Amino acid sequence: MTSTQFTYLTIFALFNTLSLTIPLRDDHPSSFEPTHLTPTSRYSRLTKLKPSADSDPLTASSYPTTIRPTNGDTQLVIEVSFNNVPRYLLLDTGSADTWMISSDFQCLNSNFSSVPTSECSLGEPYTGPKISQIGNETLFQSYGTGEVVTGPFGYADVSIAGLTVKDQKVALVDRGYVLGDKVRSGVVGVAPHTVAQLFENTNSTTAAPNGTVTPYQTVFENMYSSKAHGGDRIAPFFSLALERGDAGGYIAFGGLPPVNFTRDFIFTPFTGMNYYGHHDSGRYYPIQPQGFELNGAKETTEYRAIVDSGTAANRLPKDIADKVNAAFNPPAVYDASLDLYITACNATTPSFSFTIGDKSFPMNPKDMFLAVSYNNLCATSFTSGLPVGGGAYPEGFYILGDAFLNSLVAVFDVGAISNSQNLHPLKSLAKPSHHQPSQLIKMIEPSMKALASRFNCEKMIWLRPAPSSGDELSEEEVRPHESTSPKEEVIISIPTNYAKGDF
Repeated sequence: MTSTQFTYLTIFALFNTLSLTIPLRDDHPSSFEPTHLTPTSRYSRLTKLKPSADSDPLTASSYPTTIRPTNGDTQLVIEVSFNNVPRYLLLDTGSADTWMISSDFQCLNSNFSSVPTSECSLGEPYTGPKISQIGNETLFQSYGTGEVVTGPFGYADVSIAGLTVKDQKVALVDRGYVLGDKVRSGVVGVAPHTVAQLFENTNSTTAAPNGTVTPYQTVFENMYSSKAHGGDRIAPFFSLALERGDAGGYIAFGGLPPVNFTRDFIFTPFTGMNYYGHHDSGRYYPIQPQGFELNGAKETTEYRAIVDSGTAANRLPKDIADKVNAAFNPPAVYDASLDLYITACNATTPSFSFTIGDKSFPMNPKDMFLAVSYNNLCATSFTSGLPVGGGAYPEGFYILGDAFLNSLVAVFDVGAISNSQNLHPLKSLAKPSHHQPSQLIKMIEPSMKALASRFNCEKMIWLRPAPSSGDELSEEEVRPHESTSPKEEVIISIPTNYAKGDF
């Protein structure tokens, strides 16, 4: 294998679930309470800058702060500070742990043998005050790229977008196999805590954890708890607005970023995941597309896919991926070594749209290719589901990644997490103890209409959990622009010029 070929394979490998957590099994469900959407001024500007850019966004104001796209505009990093030490961390809705590399980080190769630190191509390490390990608490995290990191958990003050969480559990990674970009120094995970990977009694010098997973409140969950500082207590929402190219977009905590939408609300539930043969309602941010339309032909589907900002491509059931890639001209061919479909960079793209919430979400042709080419060959943004062994996800593991999220706005409403560390299953989604469904509708609808007045997009989706049996609301109680009491929700909106490719 030549050096050029090695670079080509490495770059394309990064497209495969760039930062999605592949957790070991745990049995700790989440517990959330419903709330309602409000706008926010706490947001970070996501700006895509290639590693070779001359300017240094770290010198810019931290509010708003800059997010850089790296690895050919395929990864988004945001400025995060541990104890006032700012570093760029990968923004990931597909994992829950937040970590930076330590000053004594040991780089490993794919065989987990020690190699020079430079081979991991990471950004600057944490250099602030000492963060002492909490007991035997250790991060052991494996990602869909094959990357593996480990290191002790400790407490640090974590600041993002002008909001600081005091004494937050974070990890300082001291060993790992990482495919870096010379920019990012770690990961900030905003997925539910059910996929966090904190282990007790773990010997971090071994290749695998030898303890049990312990749940804890993540950075985002603590942002809307009593630990949050820097202003009024935020609402339990974050919103993600991605733009293709160098622009990047925004992430906002506590509400919406400064973008415009229309009033066209579309509702669809979070579906939960089949995890080791059991339904887990609080795992990741999964939705169930009703179908797709390919060159005018419509088909229905039944798979579930998580919404993941840390994955560049859409990972779909193999039969769907095969059909979509065969519709390119010339057809895209599956390359097993890359786990991607490859075709000519000037190939004609098909017309393709997802059906979500009974509405069509067309993909822009610009988002049907990943952002790296080699020798006039390009990888499409459609590939097959992530292979996860051990029977963890018997129905398959599918993802709607950045190719889907580009130029959309996704508002993740995760509800109010319990202050207790005793995390219990949510008994009822539509009938919380302090609000009846009709009260919730009256509370939520005005907020949604107020938000809609700021929007300028063709479609918006509110993803929410399905109500428990017996909790369903009648058609008279639920209107198209109203909501029941959601535990976790996402609003997705398409700008009016999205289909034109002008965004």
